[in-house]
Amino acid sequence: RAASQSARVLQSLIYIPTLGGADRASKENRMADQQEAQRLGGLGPVHEGNPEAQGVADKVRGVLEEQTKKRFGQFKALQYRTQVVNGVNYFIKVQVAENEFIHLRVYQKMDQSCELSGYQLGKSLEDTLDYFGMSK
Repeated sequence: RAASQSARVLQSLIYIPTLGGADRASKENRMADQQEAQRLGGLGPVHEGNPEAQGVADKVRGVLEEQTKKRFGQFKALQYRTQVVNGVNYFIKVQVAENEFIHLRVYQKMDQSCELSGYQLGKSLEDTLDYFGMSK
């Protein structure tokens, strides 16, 4: 009897994954790869702009306008990607005119304060939002 109880306890500790089809496994693998990239400081997938990304972009708008000596009538976060570091780096595609776009690199500290780390002018809607280094 004790042996059968031990066997049941041992069986409850063993995890045997069930297969839910190739599509499910493929999706789970992609998600796991993305999560691993995030954990290791890699750049996450592209997301559509949302209030979070817009808020981060808005926090550095004044600094950007000072540095570029331009005033932007429009300032809409269209896409963003994140990189987990000691805080979060946001890479944000911002529309600043009808056919004018800027890529921002914004560092959000653990206390949620933000600083503009870099920017790229003269971007188009078709330009991919990729990693770029900090501007001096």
